[in-house]
Amino acid sequence: AHLYERFLGNSLQDWAASACITLAILAFGIALRGLVLAKLRRRDGALTARRWQDTFLIAFENTSFFFILVLALHFGVENLELHAKVAKFRDYLFFFVLFYQTGIWLTTALDFFGQSYIRETVTKEPARATTLSAMIILGDVAIWVVMVLLFLANCGANISALVAGLGVGGVA
Repeated sequence: AHLYERFLGNSLQDWAASACITLAILAFGIALRGLVLAKLRRRDGALTARRWQDTFLIAFENTSFFFILVLALHFGVENLELHAKVAKFRDYLFFFVLFYQTGIWLTTALDFFGQSYIRETVTKEPARATTLSAMIILGDVAIWVVMVLLFLANCGANISALVAGLGVGGVA
């Protein structure tokens, strides 16, 4: 009878199920991150044949515990009836952390992949290495601009004028 008592609009059974889902997702995320990090530590340092795999592992190494926690909480409380403002905050926090983590993954992957390519070409063509370094910086900026635009779009902001302004600024 106690499991069906209501607390903040949800039964204790619903709260318990949400807590179990949250803990299961958190445990899975931490375990997955640990497995990837263990694989990363075992690699022998050779980057030629496995550059894409190493790029993925290096990027995944930067997965934060906070990201895993927010992911677990977001999906753990998905089936609860929350106040509209709390649900909106949960969604905004989720999208912010998701796009921030995605930006970290992409910039880390771009930097690692680009730097490994630069190391290979710097002795043969030093001018090309300088150009590649500048392209990596521009790529990082482009990634963060896209992440901010995606976050704003998911929060309900009308980004069409902002995108048009960026396009005009790019042409200028």
